[in-house]
Amino acid sequence: MKVKVFFVLLAFMAKGTLSAFDSSDFQLIQYGGKKVLAAKTQIVQKEYENLMGENPSVIKNENLPVENVSWCDAIYFCNKLSEAHGLVPVYSVNGKTDASLWNYTPHKRQTIKGQIQLNENADGYRLPLIEEWQQIGKEEKFWEWCYNLEYKDDGCFCNFSGNKFNCMMDSCYNFSSTRYYTITFRVVRSYNLPAD
Repeated sequence: MKVKVFFVLLAFMAKGTLSAFDSSDFQLIQYGGKKVLAAKTQIVQKEYENLMGENPSVIKNENLPVENVSWCDAIYFCNKLSEAHGLVPVYSVNGKTDASLWNYTPHKRQTIKGQIQLNENADGYRLPLIEEWQQIGKEEKFWEWCYNLEYKDDGCFCNFSGNKFNCMMDSCYNFSSTRYYTITFRVVRSYNLPAD
């Protein structure tokens, strides 16, 4: 399976921060009156390792989707990616958006201790909401991490199988530290058109 590396189109700006995505590898979707830029593909291993410093995938190939990451690892990645692009991080734990202050180490089978919140007004990267994922993941056979507004402190993962939408979710951190080689993720971010 060939997976596009969509971060290749990123360019360094004069200040040394990464520019925002401007790529055909994203699609514009609408949900609940809001516009969202959604990656057409999952985060690939090369880009995950470049940002996080390690590749936890069981099946190693820099151009394949990163897998064997937990929901907590995925939201940690989203905040680090947002910071790298000079965007406002979406997730906070006990009010802190700097993931290094969450008392959490990715890939160690831990859960994030504390209250996880999503800032809907932030312009950074995040996991798609279940309803957003249903619009972008229709051809996916992989399970992907999503954000469930009902269970705010926990992950859920979704896929389509035989044209049927499937979503596994629970509360009480049951899934937040779960990691399998069949679960991956993609990123989305809020998109605001310039005022007329």
